[in-house]
Amino acid sequence: MKYEELENKFNNYGEVRFNLLGLEYVIRKIDAGVETFAKLYQSNKKIYSSFSESMNSFTVFNEPLIHNIDRIKIVS
Repeated sequence: MKYEELENKFNNYGEVRFNLLGLEYVIRKIDAGVETFAKLYQSNKKIYSSFSESMNSFTVFNEPLIHNIDRIKIVS
């Protein structure tokens, strides 16, 4: 997966769902910015100002999403 493809999908639909290391994650636009969370742990949502900040700040096993871009598989 390329970062640009993921960002374009997010910009076009306002949301992107993907699998990473066995969990489904969601990045979606909200009024306050962008929320990012694992679907299984919806009570643990993180809010960021932009898609880029979300990709660089949201961590999975102490690594930002951007470092795992090659492992991301888009669900929708």
